[in-house]
Amino acid sequence: MKFTGTDLQALLAIPENAYLTKSSEEKYADFAQKDPFPNVSSALLNSSDVIKYILTTGMIDPFVPEKMAEATYNCTFSGKYFYWDGQNMQHTCDATKDKPLKLHPNSITYLEMTPMFRVPHYIALRFNLKVSNAYKGLLLGTGPIVDPGFVGKLYIPLHNLTSNEYVIHRDADLITIEFTKLSPHREWCIEGRRGRDLILLETLNGLNFGLIPYIQKEIKPNRLFATYIEKALHQDSQFCKVDDVSSVSSSVQQLKRDVDDAIKKSEVTNKQVYQFLKDSESRENFIKSFSILAIISLMLTTAGLFISVGWYFNNAQEYSDTYLRKQMQIELEIADIKGQIVASNSDYCYDSEMESKTQLQELIANLDQLKRQLENETNHRTQSDTCIIKVVLFFTLPIIAVLIVFACLPCFSKYKKCCNKFSKFYRITEQVKDLNKKVEELTCQLKEIKKANGDNGGCN
Repeated sequence: MKFTGTDLQALLAIPENAYLTKSSEEKYADFAQKDPFPNVSSALLNSSDVIKYILTTGMIDPFVPEKMAEATYNCTFSGKYFYWDGQNMQHTCDATKDKPLKLHPNSITYLEMTPMFRVPHYIALRFNLKVSNAYKGLLLGTGPIVDPGFVGKLYIPLHNLTSNEYVIHRDADLITIEFTKLSPHREWCIEGRRGRDLILLETLNGLNFGLIPYIQKEIKPNRLFATYIEKALHQDSQFCKVDDVSSVSSSVQQLKRDVDDAIKKSEVTNKQVYQFLKDSESRENFIKSFSILAIISLMLTTAGLFISVGWYFNNAQEYSDTYLRKQMQIELEIADIKGQIVASNSDYCYDSEMESKTQLQELIANLDQLKRQLENETNHRTQSDTCIIKVVLFFTLPIIAVLIVFACLPCFSKYKKCCNKFSKFYRITEQVKDLNKKVEELTCQLKEIKKANGDNGGCN
């Protein structure tokens, strides 16, 4: 038979059961240390006795009749959960319809249960994963006990030691709870007391629990292993595997593969760092050699330029001295003619005057001709020297500029290469650090899992 919410409402509607409609706090205050049903034996309680204790003592709030089985009560996920990230930062989250809880491989998450528990001092609870959840490959523990007198909510540490990823929605069935009554003690006896206890005793004697059945669940015999796995992984839409593959494998093998991959990536990255440093050293040596050649070429070109300029000014000086000597020679000839003219004035003769004039005119003509030759030669020499200087500068200055650039290039190139080298080396170094850190984390996790499996006898 089943016990539903409709049956519960009908039970509470009976006038003799008015006490059962009180709040859980009030009922727990009355029966936390007083056993309302001393005739119930000390043992693992059946569904009928569990329901009577829950309704009378407020042991579970809210109580959902449909969650009751023959000897256990199914508790659901409230939606609130806790976990720590890789930086040991705690996170508190609430699962929603659009954003359920995801159990990642090789993870541990603490889940809050929906009911509020108020456990009387004469009852102890024991909880564990539902069988279907155990077939998912999850680990809760070895049946933790909730002590008598506990008041509060339960938080369960759920380990996912598989390589699967699961999704858990709010109100998903997670654990089952069994109820065990302790052996009798005189402190819990309500009979023979006075005052308020007599009123409670009269209330208890008037309660009508005739509508509470013994819940018996029909179980199909000889079910196949594949049936358990399929039901655990896919049939419960509230708590199921992400993909459609019906398999449950240990995350240890995946951790080993991740460790091997991380080690290989670390080795490849180290080789890249070594090759990069080697290539950088080769390029730096080449630039140094080329820079030395560029500096030597710059020095030779500069020396050639200074020699050319010195040669030009030396020729100019020689030309100026020649011009001055000729000018002085002509001035001496003119002075000699003037002296002859003055000497001839005392002995004047027409023929000698005409001869002097003729000689003077010829001398003046020679002087003019010499001046023109000097001017032409000067212009020609100036143009020639200017052309030579332009040609020298035209070819020399670009070469000097190029050589200066190449001479300065090593500094700039070295600075840039150093920056690039440092940047790339820093990135590669960070990758190596991350990979090494991941290798260490995965190795530690692998050791912890192996240790846990060894402590549990390899049964988990």
